[in-house]
Amino acid sequence: MNGQTTVRVKGSGGWRTVAWVIGAAVSAALLAQVVLMIGIGIAEASAIAFRFTEQVGVPVFAGILSLAVLAYAVFIHLIVRAIGRSVEVPWVIWPAMAALPTVWVFIVLADATGALQAILAIMQLVGIAIAFVTLGDRRWTKTEVPLIVQRPT
Repeated sequence: MNGQTTVRVKGSGGWRTVAWVIGAAVSAALLAQVVLMIGIGIAEASAIAFRFTEQVGVPVFAGILSLAVLAYAVFIHLIVRAIGRSVEVPWVIWPAMAALPTVWVFIVLADATGALQAILAIMQLVGIAIAFVTLGDRRWTKTEVPLIVQRPT
C-alpha cells in the first residue's frame, strides 16, 4: 500500500432524490393552498365583521394576501432550516417546489378564455423566492467528505 485509503462516497441515490422532489413539490403546493385559504378566510371574515365596502375591502384583501405570501415564505424558510438540522437537504428541492407553479403560470398565459387564474402560483413563486433568498447559506446542506484520506506514516 502507498499510505492512502480511498473512501467511497455514497451518492444521493436516485430514489432518495425522487422522494425529495415529489415531497418538496407536493408539500409546497399543499402549504401554499392552506396558507391562501386561511388568508382568504381571514379577509372574508373581516369584510363581514367590519362591513367593508368594496373601496375599503379590496385593499384590505390585497394586504391580507400579501401577508399570506410572507407567511408562506416564513413557513418554507423555517421548514427547510429545521429539516436541514437533522438531514442533508439537497439543492433539488428548490426547482421542485417552483416547478408546479411555474407550469401553472404558463398554462394560464396560454389559456385564451381567461378563465384560469395564476394568483396562487404567483404567490407561491414569490414565497419560494423570498425563502430561498433569506436562507442564505442554509438553502441546502453541503456535505464535504474527502475522497482520499492520508494515513499517517
